[in-house]
This record gives sequence, structure tokens and C-alpha cells, in this order.
Amino acid sequence: MFTVIAASALAGLTALIAIKLHAGRSCRESRSVRLHVPLEVAWTGIRDFGALQAAHGRGRSFLRVESSRLRRGDGLTPGSVWRQEGRWGDEPWWSDIEIISIDPSRRLEVTLLQDVFGTQAGLAYHRCILDLKAEGARTTKLTFRLRARTRGARLTLARTFSPALVYARLLDLSLRSLKVAVEGLARSEPGAGTATADTLPGASFPAGIPATSFASAAMPAAASPSHPVVRDRV
Repeated sequence: MFTVIAASALAGLTALIAIKLHAGRSCRESRSVRLHVPLEVAWTGIRDFGALQAAHGRGRSFLRVESSRLRRGDGLTPGSVWRQEGRWGDEPWWSDIEIISIDPSRRLEVTLLQDVFGTQAGLAYHRCILDLKAEGARTTKLTFRLRARTRGARLTLARTFSPALVYARLLDLSLRSLKVAVEGLARSEPGAGTATADTLPGASFPAGIPATSFASAAMPAAASPSHPVVRDRV
């Protein structure tokens, strides 16, 4: 009798784990925030994904991006590849990010090409998408979408039981700190919203290519404006 009960319990547990793993293969995250800046200013703030991810990538408690440099392309057109380097905890870390498509002032789409963990080997699909939509002369809605599907048990298990760590590897962005930085551009004097490698510590950009200044990204969450991030899960 005991053997039958134990076998039934094991079968039930196995089924639950299988269901959980199947659900864990798909990652569909969406969230939006309203930026109180014109569409053109918002686009200037997000078009350079290399600087963007370095300043606003999630996982700041364990991930520190210390440099950002181009491996291919100009950094602002499809096919460009950014190499991010830093520390994951106490270990060296790097990640290559490829720009897939750009619709100026409307959409930026990137994917993880490879990283130090070999995350790409456990992904059947991966995209990070930033959409902009004007909602008036001085208001822009920014929507961040993370779309991924894992393959194999390793990344699926990590996605199921340690999602914060996996999302950081999948280039998840903090819209709260991004909002502070982008809105800060509108409050700056003309020309103060752009920077080069000389003014962006830890970042390396090709000569003549502007990169958004993200000095305000280091501000604590309490300093963020009182417009909370609106989350909607798909």
C-alpha cells in the first residue's frame, strides 16, 4: 500500500515539474512607462542600445557593466554588434548584443548574440524590443517587450526558479531608471543630452557617434519621479 502511495506521489510530482518546465520555456514580458518628453527626445534617449543596456540593465546587485564597445557596424544601424564587459558577482562577464532592426523614432529591436555563460545555446528565440508612441506634443509612451523561448533543461530550469538572474542575461531593462535619464535630457541645456566616450565613464564609442548621457541612472529609486512603471504581462 505504501509503495502504491509513494509511486502515485512521485508520478504527481513528476507531472507538476513537467508542467512547470513547459510553462518556463516561454518568456513574454511587457511593461510600459510614460515619458514626459517629446518623441524626438525620447528616441535620442533610447537609440543607442549599447549605452542603454550598460546604464539600465537589470540585475545591478550582481551585474556591473564596466565597458561598452563596438565589435561590428556603427552602433546605430541593423547588424551592429555591441560588446559589453564587466563583472557578474566576482567573476568576469561579457555579452554581445546585435541590433536586429531600427525604425527611427518608433522601434529598436535587439537580440543576445552570445555571452560568457553560453546563454544563446539555450535559446530557441530571443528579442528585446523598445517601442515609442507619441501621446501628445510632450508625452511619449515607451513599451519594453522581452520575448524569448528556451530549449533544453538548463536554461529552462534557471528561467523557472531564478527568473531575475535569467532576465538580466536576456538584457532586461529598468524602465524606472531609464525614465529618469531620458526625462533629464529635456531638462538639460541644448547639447547636454549627448555624450561621447570621453564623457561616458566605462563606455567606448566610435568617433562622431552620439550616445545618450545616462549620468542620472546612478540615482536611487527613491529619486525617480512619482509616475510608476505600468506592468502588463502577456
